[in-house]
Formats: sequence, C-alpha cells, structure tokens
Amino acid sequence: MKRLLLIAVLILSNVWGAEDKDSRWRGFFGIEAGAGVYGAYNAFLLAPHPIFALKKNSFGLGYSAGIVGGWQKHYEKVGLRHTLGFSFSYIPNISSILEGSYSSCYFCKKREKLDLKEAKAQLYDAYYAIDGLFDFARNEDFHMGMILGAKIGLTGTTGQPSDVGGFLAQFGIRTGLYTQVGNSVFDLTLSFPLFGGGIGIVLYDTPITLGYKYLF
Repeated sequence: MKRLLLIAVLILSNVWGAEDKDSRWRGFFGIEAGAGVYGAYNAFLLAPHPIFALKKNSFGLGYSAGIVGGWQKHYEKVGLRHTLGFSFSYIPNISSILEGSYSSCYFCKKREKLDLKEAKAQLYDAYYAIDGLFDFARNEDFHMGMILGAKIGLTGTTGQPSDVGGFLAQFGIRTGLYTQVGNSVFDLTLSFPLFGGGIGIVLYDTPITLGYKYLF
C-alpha cells in the first residue's frame, strides 16, 4: 500500500512539475506611454465618439503615460488578459488638427459660442480591459501574437480655458501586437472608444501606446 501511494505521489508531482507556467494565472505590473488623436465632445448624458460628428468637433494631438497591473493566462495558442490601468494625457492644443464649434449652454435661449482655439487640456483615465491573446508563434519562453479586446473606463477632463472639463464613462475596443520573452512582455496597442455617457466638454482618447509588463 505504501508503495502504491509513493508511486501515485511521484506521478502527480511529475505532472504538476511539467505544467507550463504560462498555463496558470500570472500577475503582472507595468508601464505604458503613447500618443494619439484626442477628440472633444460637448456631452450631456449620451456621448458618442466625436468622429461620428466630424465637422462639429475639435481634434488635436496628445501624449499619454500610465501604469498598469493585472493577470493573464494562456490556453494552447490563445490567452486571456485582465488589465487595470491609470493614465494621464496632455493635449497642448485640442484644435490642432480640426477646430469644432461648441455652445456654452444646452438650455439657454441665447447660446454663446465657445472659442476653444489653442485650448489646452489634461485627461485622467482609470480603466479595465479584457484582451484575447492570439499567438502567431510560441515556444517554451517565447510568445508573439495579436491582441483583440474591449475596454471600459472613467475619465476626467480639465483644461484651459475653464470651459473645457467634465466626466465621461466610456466603452471601446482594443487591438495590437505583443511579444513575450520570459517574464517580460512588450506590446503595441491601439484603443478606440465607441460611445459613453457624461457631462461637460470632455475628451475621447484614441492613443497608440507602447507598453512593458513584468510577469511574476
């Protein structure tokens, strides 16, 4: 009986020892930085992406930096990643690409036009993303593949002049490429918000970010 138990323990220990560490949930922490196009929208409750009303809204170039954390797991050539992140963006001129027209009040009889030419803005974004990881190539310590997922976030916008500002809850999609070498993950990701809800003159970020994550 003791010999049978010993054999069973040895078999199970070999199975567990041979398990690919990437097939278990692994946590990570990392940083990201990027640049992209930021669109302004005068939101009152429902707020679609400004690109759907291109001629009415302002668009400008901006820059972002952030921190991320989360956990991921691989199944054969497909993986799943959960990400919690926070980023800060600076937009030196929200009308550097295209200048839009905004009203100062939704319910006023006489709506004054806001002049946002050369207006500056800052964007604060706290978000959760779920991504599928689809490997093109893989071996024991190496993965290379595509990212495809979705993102929900809560953003706050501040700016100069003070007419720029507000809050927005948004939903969007993400895609990109990633490479994992050992415990290090490098990825290039494009995020595109589709719609949201909020109030104020808010910004939608559409950045391309370069990120690094360390798995532990």
